Amino acid sequence: LAAVQNASCATAPDGAGCATRADLRRVVDAAVEKAQAALSLIGAYTGGDGSAAPVAQTYVDAGVTGVTEANLGAVHSVTALRPASAPDSVAEVQAIVDAYGKVLAAADGTANSAVTLTAEDLTTLGVTGVGTAEERALLAEVIDARAPGQVATVAQLQGLADAVSAVVVDAQGGQSPTLEQLS
Repeated sequence: LAAVQNASCATAPDGAGCATRADLRRVVDAAVEKAQAALSLIGAYTGGDGSAAPVAQTYVDAGVTGVTEANLGAVHSVTALRPASAPDSVAEVQAIVDAYGKVLAAADGTANSAVTLTAEDLTTLGVTGVGTAEERALLAEVIDARAPGQVATVAQLQGLADAVSAVVVDAQGGQSPTLEQLS
């Protein structure tokens, strides 16, 4: 729907581009086709096999909001991990962008935000190992103290989640975390 709205808004202000139903149908069909092609490109991106990397405009064309040049790499780090056979929808991709948006908004290098990461956010991003509300809260605190570049990929987020999990296990009398996990 967003792609159709964008296309209809891009026609001439006087309505000249949509003077008839056929004109309107042509605008809508072109917008739907462009959105489907953009979503296909996003879904096909794997990050390493020579597949074309979507640009920020690709996400706009698909009807996804919130993707900028600044967060494009972070979004790609999630979308590239999805199996090519996984169905992609605008809602799924938007959920990835929104969840990563929370992470990047919190990561300002100063422990001062009150970001709440839900289990759904972390699942959407592909981050595992932090199943309880307490673990998610600790992970959010750790992310909050990091700079954006320290949480710019799923691998970095997973490393922080693993460290949080190790600290929780230690606090419960289990094995102590390694220095590598804590760094």
